[in-house]
Amino acid sequence: MISPAAIELHVTYDLFNEQPCEIDVRSDIETERAFSPGSHTVKDTLLLADAGYFDLDYFEQVAQDGVYFLVRANKNINPLVTSAYCAGV
Repeated sequence: MISPAAIELHVTYDLFNEQPCEIDVRSDIETERAFSPGSHTVKDTLLLADAGYFDLDYFEQVAQDGVYFLVRANKNINPLVTSAYCAGV
């Protein structure tokens, strides 16, 4: 028996149509990454994700499909900044 009992709600939400596309309820024993939307389902969109979904291989795959993403990353990443923009200065 797992104590305390816990579940996770995984939702893919379409902001343009203001409705969920996918809803999945699972026990809290699986990693969130298993519930990342397929790259073909988020083509040409902005993907917002929490740190549990952080997966560099996945982000590389969806970026090839025209997906932009904003994700809370782990503390130990070492990103390479290739460009920066300063607006309104």
